[in-house]
Amino acid sequence: MPNLKKKMSLKSLEKSIMNDAKRQDAMQIAKESGLKTRDNDLHSWLSNAVKNNMDKEFVQRIANPNTITPLDNEDKTTSTHSMASGEDNKGRGVVYPEVVNIDGELKRLSRQEAVDYSKKTGEYMLFPTVQEAETFSKSYKSLWKSKTEEEPQL
Repeated sequence: MPNLKKKMSLKSLEKSIMNDAKRQDAMQIAKESGLKTRDNDLHSWLSNAVKNNMDKEFVQRIANPNTITPLDNEDKTTSTHSMASGEDNKGRGVVYPEVVNIDGELKRLSRQEAVDYSKKTGEYMLFPTVQEAETFSKSYKSLWKSKTEEEPQL
């Protein structure tokens, strides 16, 4: 039994390190994007962006990533999400999915297909600035506790 306890402690430590690394990556992305925030504010900001857009199917998958069979990638990994960001014709930031749910199955779209799909379906999120959209698209996964856990920390 002592060996099992040691492994559990090691697993907890690994999760803690992963959480810290994800948060640090998100903070670096936010800093590089020009979004001024503190660590706990970034988490709140990301959480609020998700909560305020729960009417979007791709955002619901962010909040509940295990509700659909993941897409198999060429590199032997799987995906339930892939985001891109850009600017709309009013200068606002836009985040849209490149992995979309079509008839209950995930499909990866090219950048242009994803733009066209988001315009047609309304599956996009608006942000006041391009920098905020870029920060969200690159750091939303930091909401998840670890790559293997089911629920994000909203």
